[in-house]
Amino acid sequence: MIERPFIHVGGCRQAGKTTLVEAVLLRSHELVLVARCVGAPGRRRHESSPPRDHELKRYREAGATDVARFSFRPGPGALEDFFDSELMSNFSDAVILEGDNPVGTCDLEVFVAPAPQRGQSLFVRRADDAAAADRRQLDRWVSLLQQPDGMAQWVEETLGLPIDGVLSRNPAQMEKMRAAFLVNLEQVRAKPTSAPRTKWAVREGVRGIEHAGLVIVNVHAAEERSRAEQMVAELVRLRKDPELFNDILGWRGRRTPITVVAADLLDPSDPGRKKALARIARALGSRMRL
Repeated sequence: MIERPFIHVGGCRQAGKTTLVEAVLLRSHELVLVARCVGAPGRRRHESSPPRDHELKRYREAGATDVARFSFRPGPGALEDFFDSELMSNFSDAVILEGDNPVGTCDLEVFVAPAPQRGQSLFVRRADDAAAADRRQLDRWVSLLQQPDGMAQWVEETLGLPIDGVLSRNPAQMEKMRAAFLVNLEQVRAKPTSAPRTKWAVREGVRGIEHAGLVIVNVHAAEERSRAEQMVAELVRLRKDPELFNDILGWRGRRTPITVVAADLLDPSDPGRKKALARIARALGSRMRL
């Protein structure tokens, strides 16, 4: 497999994702493939590159080596489907994904958001009933294990092991494990549950921004600048405030500083835009005309 960096540009609709990708292409010396990706349950894999597509045309004119639209069904098969696409058969130095992400982990996650409305905070308080969610999962597992082939299905679902593995060839051992698991699950269900609590969460509309390595709050007008800067400050606080960090990022979160800027993506002289493009250039391992 050819090793090449992947950049994923996600975020809000009409926030400026296409403008950002276009700016990267115009300044990059690399051979870059660009895919506009859409994933949803029930979608089938489909790849197209219509010559009259407005966004794809912008990418071609900005210097993309090749471009395509790619739709996919989210799940383990999405990665293989994307790498089997006609687009990925082209040689390139890097790949940019705009929209949804079919490949999982990328070299850089970018989130583009508009400036918030007046008085709109990035973080909100929300009731979190983790105990109820755990109880629903326990109930589902008990129901599954009560079925004759439930143990095999549970092993495949939770451990990712095939049903036709070693356990399925030893029915007696499988039945013994199923009975033991049912006893243990019933004991867990009998324990008292904790009361719901209120915790911090990211507001609707910008979910996913908390996991990005680069966040750009796109400023479309001068009066949005102060609101954009406030959003930048909130994102910086996310990794410094213990309560915010634990509620939103949890034990898997990293305190590594991220790049967060307020920028007018249409203004080549904007300092925030230059800083964002420099961060992307580092991820691409290239020199860009900034």
